[in-house]
Amino acid sequence: MIRISITLLVLSFLTSACGDKSDAGDNTTDSENTGTDSNDTDSDSQTAQGTPLSAIPFDFLNCASSAETDATPPEGGIIVTDDDINAFGSGGESDATVTITEVSVTDQIFTSAVRIVVDGTPTNPWNVQAQTQNILPIANGDVLLAEIWARCEKTLAESNECKLEFIIEDSTTYAKVINYPITVGKDWRHVYVAVQSDADFDAQGAHVSLFAGYADQTVDVGYLSLLNYESAQTVDSLPKTAVSYPGIDADAEWRTTAAERIDTLRRGALNVSVIDNAGNPVPDANVRVAMTRHAFHFGSAISSGTITGIENQDEMPQYADEIVDLFNIVTPENAFKWKPWAGDWGSAWNIERAVDTLNWAVANDLAVRGHVMIWPGESHLPSSIIDIMDDPVALRAAIDAHIVEATEAGGEKMIHWDVVNEPFDNHDLMDVLGDEEIAVWFKRARELDSTAKLFLNDYAILSGGAGDTGHRDNLEYWIELLESNDAPLDGLGLQSHFGLSLTGPEDVYALLDRYGTAYNKEIAITEYDINVDDENLAGCFTHDFLTAIFSHEKVHTFVMWGFKGDDDPIYDANWNEKTAGTVYKQLVFDRWWTDEEIVTDSNGNAQTRAFYGEYDITATAGDQSVTISAHHLKNAPAEITIQLP
Repeated sequence: MIRISITLLVLSFLTSACGDKSDAGDNTTDSENTGTDSNDTDSDSQTAQGTPLSAIPFDFLNCASSAETDATPPEGGIIVTDDDINAFGSGGESDATVTITEVSVTDQIFTSAVRIVVDGTPTNPWNVQAQTQNILPIANGDVLLAEIWARCEKTLAESNECKLEFIIEDSTTYAKVINYPITVGKDWRHVYVAVQSDADFDAQGAHVSLFAGYADQTVDVGYLSLLNYESAQTVDSLPKTAVSYPGIDADAEWRTTAAERIDTLRRGALNVSVIDNAGNPVPDANVRVAMTRHAFHFGSAISSGTITGIENQDEMPQYADEIVDLFNIVTPENAFKWKPWAGDWGSAWNIERAVDTLNWAVANDLAVRGHVMIWPGESHLPSSIIDIMDDPVALRAAIDAHIVEATEAGGEKMIHWDVVNEPFDNHDLMDVLGDEEIAVWFKRARELDSTAKLFLNDYAILSGGAGDTGHRDNLEYWIELLESNDAPLDGLGLQSHFGLSLTGPEDVYALLDRYGTAYNKEIAITEYDINVDDENLAGCFTHDFLTAIFSHEKVHTFVMWGFKGDDDPIYDANWNEKTAGTVYKQLVFDRWWTDEEIVTDSNGNAQTRAFYGEYDITATAGDQSVTISAHHLKNAPAEITIQLP
């Protein structure tokens, strides 16, 4: 076919729990001491090795890479677009500034591309578009195939992607044959869009366009063509764009290594001794080792309105029950933000609402992440702060007062605080006070809350594919600035909002090394969600992303940014379980969960390899049975003794 180039254009000792899955016993053994990692002492017995771990996707998933994107369109298509697609520009009223240039391209089928720089947010998506017209007629019923190459050079989107929309429309009435959303990451994305026309178009009667006016972004468009197969093909017979990611295949090599790391990091030997009331060993006793809570934090952002009954009262009971059953940590999504506290969101938002949400979580044995002390962009600051941006003295005093009220509201009940949020593109306070000022905020937070770990939280670090980006480099800048100013930076919050540019698990692991290992910081995945239309793909990626982060020693927390809704992993808006939700449950409460029965040997000892967390351990011999609650933690003694009456 002819190709046309575009030429211009733990609680304190384990609040970390994932739902209480077993009734507590009468006694509690606390094995939480630091010292030699006796948990990793392997036994010669078969049982002590535990069930071998797997990182292979579950059978209900179809996780396989596809070559459909690189397929060659079949012969017989007639190109119907003009080769002069210079009609790039902005139309209509818009506050955005649009710059269009030509850039050179290497290692592609085209040698140049149109770079569209959108500075600001256009009023409408069609205010910025690449457009051409059909040079040949299109008939109602004709099968068309568009081929597009594009990439994202710069974006402020949390998924680290640029957004486009492919359009075929009547040039007079603007009636649409198709409007197809496309997201692209920093690497060139090859997109096929097949559609059957539902209208007749004379030559030059249709616009073939890419709308780019969605956001402040820089996008390169390298290629755009439209083929007409008339009735020679069907939509289903034409190439389709397969969304995938490196490492998706079930037999990918990274899976074996990840499973081995999980076995080393997340579980260890657990030894149970059973004795009688005289202290003699009891052989052949049955011992059930039943996990009740994870040591690792698995959680979600939660709605304070629903929890406090201010909103969605009918949904509250199920919503609350699901949170307690599925998670061991929560993040009040908006309740602790400065702007609503200041009254900018109306009278329903106040400190009392935030404290009520916090107290509900603590009462239900849920750890809590505080989000967020300082979000330093003007759009996230109270109007009262905007009014004093030209007065550094007053500004510093107001910030300090807010840190005081935030920590007082938290009452040292938070295990984490996001002290600063998204400094890459939210730096208006630093522009006034200097970049070093964020070190002052961290130090002040530590003075006022000595128990919470203090985090720097940002987006587009793990999402958007592999490699270097300005956003990723910028996070290193802030880490190094904080360290050079002796700020108490304990951890990094990596938000992890994913669109179609999915980062492969090996690349995720490498990025965790880049920040967690290199800077020796704890990492929390703070806002995971996934916006793809393919349920199976969302399930595969959620499986592999969780596996990758669970296998990294610096990651201790995974929080999704809501669990019920369009982009949320567990349920849709009607409480129907999604494929990703099934994956989450089977990983957290089955594959990475210990519930097994073992038998004591002649010395009254039984051993297994168990995931770190809280347990109910029951010993039974004859008609005698005793259950105790115990903590099985890394770097703590793992010797449990149960005495039968």
